[in-house]
Amino acid sequence: MPGTAKDRYRVTVVINGKALGVWDKQTGGDSTGATSVYRPGGMAEPRARGGAKSVEPVTVTKLYDHATYSTLIPLTGKGDVVVTKQPLDVDGIAFGAPIVYKGVLAKVMAPEVDSDSSDNAEMSIEVTSATITVAA
Repeated sequence: MPGTAKDRYRVTVVINGKALGVWDKQTGGDSTGATSVYRPGGMAEPRARGGAKSVEPVTVTKLYDHATYSTLIPLTGKGDVVVTKQPLDVDGIAFGAPIVYKGVLAKVMAPEVDSDSSDNAEMSIEVTSATITVAA
C-alpha cells in the first residue's frame, strides 16, 4: 500500500522563501486539541467538549552540510519555515495531498562529534509549528 513505509515520503523544507531541498527524516508535528469534560447537574451524563488546536514542533534531519548550517544560524527564532511531507508510491511517485507544516525556525542542531564513530554526521532543525494542513 502506498505511503505505508517510513521511506515512502518526500520531506522538503523552505525557509524565508528559499528551498533547502529534500530532508531525510521528520518527527513531531502531531495535532493536539485541548479538551475538557462538562458535568451537568442532576447526575446527567458528562459531555466532552473540544477546544483549541495546537501543533507539536516538527524536527527534520539530513546529512550535515556546512554551508546550509551556516545560513540557518542567523535565522533561528525568526525564519519562516514550510515543511512539506508528500506521500510516495512504491515507485517514488507522489500521490495524494501533502501534509504542510508552517512555523518559525526554533532550533538548529549541529551533528554530534565522536572520534570513535563513523556514523553519519546529521544536522537537524526544529520548527515551532503554528499550522498544519493537508493540501488539496
